[in-house]
Amino acid sequence: MGNSSKKLTIKGYLNNEFSKTSLEFSVLVNPERFGQDFNIEYSEEEVIGSVGAKANRFKRSPSSSLNFEIFLDDTGAIPVPKNIEDKPLTDRIDQLMNVLYKINDTTHEPNFIEIIWGTFFFRGRTTSIKVEYTMFKPDGTPLRAKVSLGFKSYVSTQQDANEQKLNSPDLTHIVTVQPGDTLPYLCDKIYNDSSYYVYIAQFNKLIDFRNIAAGTEIIFPPII
Repeated sequence: MGNSSKKLTIKGYLNNEFSKTSLEFSVLVNPERFGQDFNIEYSEEEVIGSVGAKANRFKRSPSSSLNFEIFLDDTGAIPVPKNIEDKPLTDRIDQLMNVLYKINDTTHEPNFIEIIWGTFFFRGRTTSIKVEYTMFKPDGTPLRAKVSLGFKSYVSTQQDANEQKLNSPDLTHIVTVQPGDTLPYLCDKIYNDSSYYVYIAQFNKLIDFRNIAAGTEIIFPPII
């Protein structure tokens, strides 16, 4: 997934097209684990000519869910960047809550969320936040906290229509990169295999495939 030099970043967006940025939060210590749940729904239909027999017919694949834990520490055990070293742990909790939980004045709802860590990419909405304080100063000031987070993936109607068109690996696709898109993410959508990103980068002669400017057109040829 991500590597140790890349820190997981959570970005907030005001709209469901993920084009109007709000706030963001970067962790100091990457999560030790990630959990993703995927479900498939079927509808039961009676089999003609068979009494009581039913067939499970595919109905849809609901949105997936994501959960992980992050740790915040103000004991001095973890190096803290200078821009936040004088801020108490509670300020960093407030910053995280502003990204994930606060109701925006303009949209009257919480942010749409984008999570990026190396080649991992997720867009969705926050479903749960649990903060556990585990160490304190003698005066009760928190020094360490574990934050458990839950998310549900989000795909707009237009994105869903576009992705349906992209599920054809035997056709050539020309895709315009959107803000937040990564090459592994696009390869996974088109080929159902993110590992093709090396081949696609070479095919399109991309010098830096990790930082592709929004608006760039990328050709995805048929994979034979």
